[in-house]
Amino acid sequence: MILANFKKQIPGYLAFIIIAAGLSFLTDYYSKKNCHIFYKDLSFSGVVTKKYVDYKQHEYPFIELRTSVDSTQLISLSNDNSGLFELIQVNDSLTKSSGELKVHVYRCSSDSTIFLQIKCI
Repeated sequence: MILANFKKQIPGYLAFIIIAAGLSFLTDYYSKKNCHIFYKDLSFSGVVTKKYVDYKQHEYPFIELRTSVDSTQLISLSNDNSGLFELIQVNDSLTKSSGELKVHVYRCSSDSTIFLQIKCI
């Protein structure tokens, strides 16, 4: 009797598992897609005033840019694997246009271009 009831419920359990797996996949897919869109749409231009790893925020690397005399912009590089954080130094000038992943690094002795390599988890 118990086995007969269980056999009747199997299709419902399977449907639930399939729907849950599908929703999990779609949520993960759109989360990663939004992460890439965020970094691609991000734009900035300024002088690096600070760079640090925030150990209270999952050890994420941050840079702070002075964008004008009285304005700063904080940028998280937590999803970037290009080495930009290691390359830049305080007083470097950085520019990035919206719609691309290319970052220009200007230093008194040299200019570099880095392409962000985004790894969204």
